[in-house]
Amino acid sequence: EQNTTYHFVHPSKFFPVVVPETGPRGVAPQLVLPEVYDKAMKERQEEIRQVMNQLKGISNETAQRKAQERIQSCFKDWLQSTGKVRQLSDLAKFA
Repeated sequence: EQNTTYHFVHPSKFFPVVVPETGPRGVAPQLVLPEVYDKAMKERQEEIRQVMNQLKGISNETAQRKAQERIQSCFKDWLQSTGKVRQLSDLAKFA
């Protein structure tokens, strides 16, 4: 019998999940990740920091605009190719 409560994800595909819940003392529960997932998450965070620093380093306003347009275009393409555009649209209805 398959357990539908959870499934294993390869560390390279792992993304943290925020659970909007607080514990009995109003504190969010802490999740301790297995080392391989913790390492993968820290590596991904470092990659994001590096990209953010590169974007901050663009001083030319035209280049900044082009970079922003390209990022938005890639994001829209990703939303379409993964079918997540509908999910995002559904979430926007709650905002």
